[in-house]
Amino acid sequence: MCTSLGLTPNRKSEIRGIFDPYCITDEDVYGRDDLNRLLTAFPRIEENNFKLWLTSEVVLRRLVFAGLLEYSERAVERARAKNQRYVQTPAFRKALDILEEHHSCVIAGIPGIGKTTLAEMLMVHYVDRHDFQPVRISFDFSQVTQSARYQEKLVFYFDDFLGTTKFDKLLRNEDARIIEFMEDAARNPRWRFIMTTREYILNQARLRLERLANANLDAETCVLDLDDYSESARAAILYNHIFFSGLSREHKLALLKNWTYRRIANHRNYNPRIVEHMTDPRNLRSVVAGEYAQDFIASLDNPSRIWKHAFEEQLTEGAQYLLLALASMPTDCLVKDLEDVFESFLKLRAKRGGFTRQPHEFSKALRELDGNFISTSMVGDDRLVSFHNPSVGDFLAHHLDANEKDVMDLLDSAVFFEQCEALADGPKGEPSKSAAKLKQNMERSLRRLFQSSSAHLQQWSTDAGLVGMTRNEVNSIDRVSAVVQLTEQLDSPELRTFARQLLQQTEKHFESLRLDVVAYARIGETLMNRKIRDEVDESYLRSLKSHLEKRASEMICHQAVLLLTERGNSFFSPDEVGFFKDSFVSFCEKEADEIFLQTDADHIRTQAHSLEFTAKRYEVEDRTSLFTTEMLKTATLMDPEEEETPEPEKDWDQEPSQSFDMDEMFRGLSYEIENLDEADDVSTPDDAQSV
Repeated sequence: MCTSLGLTPNRKSEIRGIFDPYCITDEDVYGRDDLNRLLTAFPRIEENNFKLWLTSEVVLRRLVFAGLLEYSERAVERARAKNQRYVQTPAFRKALDILEEHHSCVIAGIPGIGKTTLAEMLMVHYVDRHDFQPVRISFDFSQVTQSARYQEKLVFYFDDFLGTTKFDKLLRNEDARIIEFMEDAARNPRWRFIMTTREYILNQARLRLERLANANLDAETCVLDLDDYSESARAAILYNHIFFSGLSREHKLALLKNWTYRRIANHRNYNPRIVEHMTDPRNLRSVVAGEYAQDFIASLDNPSRIWKHAFEEQLTEGAQYLLLALASMPTDCLVKDLEDVFESFLKLRAKRGGFTRQPHEFSKALRELDGNFISTSMVGDDRLVSFHNPSVGDFLAHHLDANEKDVMDLLDSAVFFEQCEALADGPKGEPSKSAAKLKQNMERSLRRLFQSSSAHLQQWSTDAGLVGMTRNEVNSIDRVSAVVQLTEQLDSPELRTFARQLLQQTEKHFESLRLDVVAYARIGETLMNRKIRDEVDESYLRSLKSHLEKRASEMICHQAVLLLTERGNSFFSPDEVGFFKDSFVSFCEKEADEIFLQTDADHIRTQAHSLEFTAKRYEVEDRTSLFTTEMLKTATLMDPEEEETPEPEKDWDQEPSQSFDMDEMFRGLSYEIENLDEADDVSTPDDAQSV
């Protein structure tokens, strides 16, 4: 006997009695929970009956997030390919210990020090040694939080989570979501969360985002610096890059003569990224073997020359224009979008400079740059382009900061709103000196592009797998917030007029009770930080406060309230803060009372942890713990958590028993290269050095 309704033990006995003698025991009566358990035990049933998908969270999740999982698997494969060049240092053990204790780790350090490589090796470690499922975060953090399942072994990897070359402003409360997700990971023995960022960007974020400042990330941060690379580690990294490179025999031997390898390994500016760049044949097309060693040392003496010399002396003008166009775009963009930006930029330059365009300039420039300054990749059916490594973006940020004419032409020819935001920022996230002199150009471009399509992307997929990329929907409130922030950043009277007009239009939205009020609160946060506010600012803030009071029974309201209060400003009076705290406690009580309507234990856990996180920020844990504890108990009864038995870890700190002799290491490499037949395959990982 089966029914899709939930049945208590007493109801089962009642039904068995009705159908006696056909139902012999209570176990012959199947209710909703019994059917769900069977579907979980036999997932092929769901997969083969598409009508069940509409109510099957398992299958729908697999379909919705197929693209994310496929993208993550490819990231793992790329990371495995780096294994042959990777040399383990004490930083690996330190980061691994942090992950085992806290389940989250922020890997910070200077550009090029090896943050991404360390994070990728940690991800591979968990995937290959502990059967974790990888989740590579690249475009939309909210998609990842939706895909995470509490009972699955998952390792999340978020590279440059605060921005690639500068602190990118996190939108829609994402900083709070990241901290909340770290707390979720800390409670879950099956999750690991790995993040990377440049140290100066992390410091900027802590100063500008209260939630990160209060998160006490020190215990979960692994700062990678040059002291983590012993002489033997530096030598081994250089050895592996030479051995596995596609360099000619003459170029390889050039580094092994006259103790050049010692000068490289012990150089004050030693940096794994420079070693990687200078052993890639694609970057050395104009460097003959006789000049290679000198060129390598010169690049260490002055790291900026790697890109400056090539940009100014070796690239065609079209390639230079393409790089400038890419510097104004988001980190990853569609090739077809970059082509639109390039064509608009070049058309304006040709008009102002009086020169004649040549055919196929974009495709020629793309071919010239691909593999050295930039890299392209396919995501489903779409081709993406980005800088080959972040140091190219660093160089171009400095270039644009000092070249007002380039910034002016990029602003005047801009195709996307996001270009204006990117061009307003200079090196290391400081305001651009060039943009500060071009306030009228900035104001005209922001007005012109306010309703333009977004250049930001997200993945989309079907049950057949990853299809490609699609544009994010334009969020006008995020753009209003951007204009208000740029007004302050550039101290622009021209922009202030535009911002005032936008605020007057936006204030009318408060008549609706279906707003993403957190985005509106971000505007309020910026206005509260102004030293002098006019009547338009004050009117917006009054309307925002009134709107929040009407929606105090909603969770999104409390996220907005906390955004406005955690900065320590005086937006709310003590009595008003007390009102919102009381409303939140009532909200928690209501959620606990209605928990019987939920059938997904993971959803209940996530909901309870989110309430705990918000209660902690409100400082009302003592008033809400009864409700969240009851919710977690219910989830455990529905789906008991199993204890994980961790596997013993390899002692990565164990020092090699033999003494290190750099000269002996490279004499052996020299002998192999000199005596190796051209047809021999040198790609055997067993020959590589490890420390």
